[in-house]
Amino acid sequence: MKLFDYFKPVNEKIIAKSKLLSENSFGKKTSIYYIKDKNIPNINSFDIAILGIPESRASNNDACSKAPDIIREKLYELFIPDVNLKIIDLGNLIISKTLNDTYFAIRDVLAELINSNTIPIIIGGSEDLNYGLYLALENIRNNVNITNINSLISYTSNEKELENYHFLNKILNKKDNNVNNYTNIGHQQYFNNIDDVNTLNNLFFNTIRLGDAKKNIIEVEPYIRDSNIFSINVNSIKQSDAPANIHPSPNGFYGDEICLLSRFAGFSNNIKVFGIFDINPDFDINFSTSSLAAQAIWHFIEGFYKRDNDIPNNDNSKFLKFTVSIENCQHSLIFYKNKINDKWWLKVPNNNSTKKYIIIACTHNDYNKACSNEIPDRWWKTYQKINN
Repeated sequence: MKLFDYFKPVNEKIIAKSKLLSENSFGKKTSIYYIKDKNIPNINSFDIAILGIPESRASNNDACSKAPDIIREKLYELFIPDVNLKIIDLGNLIISKTLNDTYFAIRDVLAELINSNTIPIIIGGSEDLNYGLYLALENIRNNVNITNINSLISYTSNEKELENYHFLNKILNKKDNNVNNYTNIGHQQYFNNIDDVNTLNNLFFNTIRLGDAKKNIIEVEPYIRDSNIFSINVNSIKQSDAPANIHPSPNGFYGDEICLLSRFAGFSNNIKVFGIFDINPDFDINFSTSSLAAQAIWHFIEGFYKRDNDIPNNDNSKFLKFTVSIENCQHSLIFYKNKINDKWWLKVPNNNSTKKYIIIACTHNDYNKACSNEIPDRWWKTYQKINN
């Protein structure tokens, strides 16, 4: 495909501002696509591609289509991490005539990037664009794991609601969908219908309330580590830290917590696409939300360049193995601990496949529970899902 035909180059005013920045800023260290007749770079030479998607037709948050360029400017102003960056900014996706055509354009562009081993960073736009992210992964992987940081469960039984707030319906309603797992982190229960939450839990998906996530944020890291798509809705952040939000709440994640979650995503070898959505610049105060989005992207990039292929495989020389027997459980629980980074993994038997088990991420606390004769929720939910 002619990848660059899908994009409007970066605005020349943004380019002009970037030329005045420090030599160690993102604006100077990022390869920026901005002139149509320039030599087209080889996408295979980049680790990460930044792309804006100024699309909001499925939402009542029209102004979120302005966010990509503003977030881009704030990212350019930041100093780079201490790494050798190989990043290209492709500019903004050309919005198609119909919304579905935009989703399919996202699918084609992301598939091209991912197949080239280039990680896309999506600056939205409205949250329904997660559907396009899924379409790209659906054709690449047999099983897709999604993590969404969101105060609202992205699923509803009310078909009259705007598509923006139930993109998961669109995914699950697809015949033979490839969703293996969906995790929502940070939902605020008073904003959500308990029937919708229960429906997702009955599908063995994960819904983690804001208070539970904030109580020990390291416990949500394994869900992110196992995911292929990681996205943030600005409504998950406290209004005081992110005022550019049409669904503001005095409760939510702090800005530093969002950056930490983004860094977790950067570390994960499984994450293939990162997205941030629903920022409304018309409601921002001194660009604080756009700056936070840029800093979240910064933390993802820093984490990406510190990735370590730490998933247990046939070469277990860098792992310690622990076997725990639990009373009245027919299976022993097998844990692996990475000797270098102290990350934990857990083996789950799979009776319905020629592959007799799968490996999932876990925490040291899961191992401690097993040692106390308690089956970790993470193991039990996964076991029920794959063996039903």
